[in-house]
Amino acid sequence: IVVAGLELCPFNQALAYHSLVLDHDDYNIVMLHGQERAYAAKDMAEVIAFSELKNKNIDYLALGHIHSFKHAPLDARGEWCYSGCLEGRGFDECGPKGFVLLDIEEASHHVNKQFIPFASRTLETVGVDVSDCMTTQEAAEQVKKVLDAGRYSSRSLIKLVLKGACRVESEFQTEYLTEKFSGGYYFF
Repeated sequence: IVVAGLELCPFNQALAYHSLVLDHDDYNIVMLHGQERAYAAKDMAEVIAFSELKNKNIDYLALGHIHSFKHAPLDARGEWCYSGCLEGRGFDECGPKGFVLLDIEEASHHVNKQFIPFASRTLETVGVDVSDCMTTQEAAEQVKKVLDAGRYSSRSLIKLVLKGACRVESEFQTEYLTEKFSGGYYFF
């Protein structure tokens, strides 16, 4: 089992792909940090050129930078994976958070991969359509239906988003909704 890694930067990015040489007979894990494709991002993370990593005997390409679990085939032999982060830090990092466990049989290279949820709390953005609601009480009933259907843990951090087109006469007191539901969650 071979583990190789590199932090990509503008100075080494072109050379990094050409200098990676891995033995076909090993189980090869490569670790890189960067984005899977170019985004208009503030942090200017390096873009990972998947095409340059194909057919390099990579079995598992462990990636960092994206804070959500995501994986896909790299080529006929290997796959790439963002394991995400261990705990969400804001409502742009919702859902289950954890890590990927690789259990590799050294002789046969048989591998079991498993995403392990790790976060003690999850962040959730919950949208509720209040188009047909005229009062705060009606909106509260609609919110309760959606929260009950979602079965969110009491350890969750919930961001409620009221959606829909309402009549001008509609009245919603968001402070009331916050007070009504905040006791059921770690943060509401």
